[in-house]
Amino acid sequence: MTVDAMNEVMINFKRQKRTKLASLVAVGVLCVGLAGCGGSAASSSTDGVSKEEVSQGIVKIYIKENAKAVPQADFKKVGDCVAEEVDGKISEESKMRIAQGHDIMPNEKDYDVIYKATTKCVEKVRG
Repeated sequence: MTVDAMNEVMINFKRQKRTKLASLVAVGVLCVGLAGCGGSAASSSTDGVSKEEVSQGIVKIYIKENAKAVPQADFKKVGDCVAEEVDGKISEESKMRIAQGHDIMPNEKDYDVIYKATTKCVEKVRG
């Protein structure tokens, strides 16, 4: 197993380890966010989350987790690739969470799609 593969395994291990805590925090953030919705914010939520917002969210997550699977200079490429791969395959709620820089945990419904897309894109970017 290469160093990059080990780093990817460690990132996934950390995700699983933080699942309960992150889920509780995410629910709290979601509740606060929903309570604050109104006016133009409510109408913009019907427009959906763009691929660019999802891509930027992936970059935020990679930076926050200090991912070592790819060089930081390539985070944008991975983000663009993942956004393209998951387009139309995940819920708007998951897109919104990713766009805000929140990771999708293993116990959440769109995790498998995002995990497969991320793995595929990291391999693609690394060459």
